[in-house]
Amino acid sequence: MAWPARRYFDGLIRDLGDFLRDVRVTRLEIGSERALIDVEGMWGEHRIILSEIHRPDGSSRYAYYILDSENRLVAGFDNSSDVQAIKMQYDTDWRQHLHEEIPHRHDGQKNMRLTDKIDASRFLAWLQTNFPSKTVQ
Repeated sequence: MAWPARRYFDGLIRDLGDFLRDVRVTRLEIGSERALIDVEGMWGEHRIILSEIHRPDGSSRYAYYILDSENRLVAGFDNSSDVQAIKMQYDTDWRQHLHEEIPHRHDGQKNMRLTDKIDASRFLAWLQTNFPSKTVQ
């Protein structure tokens, strides 16, 4: 697990450094049961937070957030086992799926919608399209 995760994380940090400014890794842990990374950076006036957990079976958990200058959520993508997302996905059968990871998007008005699973590169492409930076990166 350590070598693929390390290579992936090194590439992610390099790519983020090309895309965001003031990139800093706030947590990086690689072990036999999981590998995780938390990274922050700036996109224009927005604070960007990326968090990923990779498991030996190839599955992953992610959270990608855009915050405004007062650290309020503007938009976010994650695949947590959020009860609201589970109810949206499974309707009346939601209790049978309580711990499933459901890809979804939040916005600053506390709205949520289901999405396809994304990764950091898709998030950054979405960010670039939906939040054009007003300053040079």
